[in-house]
Amino acid sequence: PPPPPPPPRECYTMNDGADYRGTCSVTANGNPCESWTAHVQEAAADPTAAKADRFALPPLSEWAAWGLGDHNYCRNPGSLHPCAFCYAVGGTGRFKTLDYCDIGQPRETCSISPPPPPP
Repeated sequence: PPPPPPPPRECYTMNDGADYRGTCSVTANGNPCESWTAHVQEAAADPTAAKADRFALPPLSEWAAWGLGDHNYCRNPGSLHPCAFCYAVGGTGRFKTLDYCDIGQPRETCSISPPPPPP
């Protein structure tokens, strides 16, 4: 039989993972992800930070629509990269490094099955 479908939150359909809203918070290299809010706060406080990368993220007013927030889950807001990513805590140097996440493969559809009827 085919494998069971992934939980709805882990399921996504876009090849680049832009619609991924799961809870993966470790990069493909095994580094833990930094929270999105901590990353933006650090970037704003560090004048030597990569400004181009910092400003590529959507404005805070649009974060909810892109799945961003005060969490460290892998995301790809606005299809900025070829797959979901985060800023890795284990990166070298003072500023965290962007690293890709292994969130599995996209599905053709992500439907939520209704719960079974009560007995």
